[in-house]
Amino acid sequence: MREFTTDCEYARAPRTPVAFDTSIVSAELRTRLERVVWRSMKKVQLQDRLNKIEDKTTEFVNLKWFSSKGRCARVRPDHPPEK
Repeated sequence: MREFTTDCEYARAPRTPVAFDTSIVSAELRTRLERVVWRSMKKVQLQDRLNKIEDKTTEFVNLKWFSSKGRCARVRPDHPPEK
């Protein structure tokens, strides 16, 4: 191995490209990676579900609040809001 005196000399030195051999990735590692990806996808799906439930709950609470105040939450032509 050659000794370099300066950083510039080291930076200019030619390098041989190293090929990455994919056959060394074991089946266990591949399985672990797939599991991590699957879990993260599941988390995203669960978060979407929670957001939808939260939206519906907020809408329901708003409807209950309006009805408890004696107002129509959704104005229908046959039931105008009371003043």
